Amino acid sequence: MRLSLGRTRSLLRSKRIAFLPVSREASQNSVRWAREKGVPANDAMIGVAMVEMADVVYTLDEDHFGKLEEYGVKILNPVKL
Repeated sequence: MRLSLGRTRSLLRSKRIAFLPVSREASQNSVRWAREKGVPANDAMIGVAMVEMADVVYTLDEDHFGKLEEYGVKILNPVKL
């Protein structure tokens, strides 16, 4: 589903969204992780950000994020709680 321009603006202005800074090193690590583990680049970027800024990734996608555990990515599947 594509977002309309108005909906996109509304989403970007929402107080419910936070934008995290992404360092050059984090970007480079995410590309390397994606290549090495065969996961989508966006999942690798989320993994890098969570290692730097949080303790755990809450996700149903254990397949992709599980491949990143050796880099310190910790996953928790909320459905299995």
